[in-house]
Amino acid sequence: MTRGDAGVQSTDVALTTILTDTQGTTGMFSDVHITGCCNNSNFDELVSCFVDTNQLCRHLVLTEQTRINRVWITGAMVLMLRQDEMNSRAPVAWDYPGASAGAGKPMMSPTAPRAAEMVAVDVAGGSSHGGGSQSGGRRMGEFVLMREDITPFGLPDLMKASAEVLGNGTLGSAYKAAMRNGVTVAVKRMRDMNRVGRVEFEQHLLMLGELRHPNVLPPIGYHYRKEEKLIVSEYMPRGSLLYVLHGDQSPNRLVLDWPARLRIAVGIVRGIAFLHEKLGIPAGRLMSMDGADFDAPPPPPPHGNLKSGNILLNADLEPRLVDYGFFPLVNPAQAPQAMFAFRSPEGTTRGVVSPRSDVYCLGVVLLELVTGRFPSQYLTTTRSGTDVVHWSAAAVAEGGERDLVDPVIAAGGGEAAVRLLRVGVQCASAETECRPSMSEAAWMVEEIAGGGAS
Repeated sequence: MTRGDAGVQSTDVALTTILTDTQGTTGMFSDVHITGCCNNSNFDELVSCFVDTNQLCRHLVLTEQTRINRVWITGAMVLMLRQDEMNSRAPVAWDYPGASAGAGKPMMSPTAPRAAEMVAVDVAGGSSHGGGSQSGGRRMGEFVLMREDITPFGLPDLMKASAEVLGNGTLGSAYKAAMRNGVTVAVKRMRDMNRVGRVEFEQHLLMLGELRHPNVLPPIGYHYRKEEKLIVSEYMPRGSLLYVLHGDQSPNRLVLDWPARLRIAVGIVRGIAFLHEKLGIPAGRLMSMDGADFDAPPPPPPHGNLKSGNILLNADLEPRLVDYGFFPLVNPAQAPQAMFAFRSPEGTTRGVVSPRSDVYCLGVVLLELVTGRFPSQYLTTTRSGTDVVHWSAAAVAEGGERDLVDPVIAAGGGEAAVRLLRVGVQCASAETECRPSMSEAAWMVEEIAGGGAS
């Protein structure tokens, strides 16, 4: 173990990112005040003694008081999944007697909750339990890799990876995993995805993995069990649009100017229009036994969870949409809490969503880009953020749109920023019939970017 600029380091992963706070809540991670530096020559053995990472921190033997940024742990993906399992307290249907992970060290405790044990055992074992992949992809034990153009890896490789928490969203927790073969990926542990069985789940994931568009990030692999699903995709170094706009408060943070925001808006509408073309189901009519026809229930939104937290940015600030197409997989009882489309007016009042609900979500994102404000629509219980929908609609009605434009982009955006705000307001109309179709919304944004007349 050596002492570096960032604090105490061992080999691979930031412990501070997997700690819960003193109240035991999850989702927000920050630096932790630990008094000094661990002298233990075999840090992996020390880590393996603790399932609860808070216990691990309290146990560290230290030599001096230090404010540290990172403590690194080998094989921490297993620890993160354990901590996530214990905090979610979700039931799991596993039954294995023991496990090992990381660098061959035992990763279980006689007092550890069974749910945490089972996660470690399955991900470390990598053995197949029948029900192989139906089509496409390479099965690597219990992991299916859907891309032929990357270095092969399996579940044991993922669980031994250097890991870092990226976020905890409505559908699950996301991690960055840097494997020893040099491949870095994003891993999402999905919750509430038992609407269909294994065959249907695999067929749907393989279909999503075949989608190709510059602004869509398809999954590259997955791991399936009834109570445990990991979906793997490429890692995007800039993080989410939500983080860039609101979360990064560092001195060297990236500030998005008007050209960058407009380019991001164009990429978003191109990606979501593509998804509506490829995943959209035409509205239909049904016929009753007596021959009368009537409207069928509206088809589901092709994305269903469009928000700035699910818009990732690559190194060139090109947006990539994620968490799309999961509507057919999510348990119906959990969908209103898990899918942002249900935050639309029709979703909150009638519990019904459609492709026009995606248009509403797009409107929220466009208003977020123009105003720079954190939308209260993203929150379910906390009274904070800005109701960008009503605020912007009122400003448009009163002719005060310019006052809402983020000062960072006001000079560069000019009339184009005002026009984009108006498009956002139209997309977020309370009545679905007043919203444009997704193709129409994409055309309006493209016209603004191309300098077309207002």
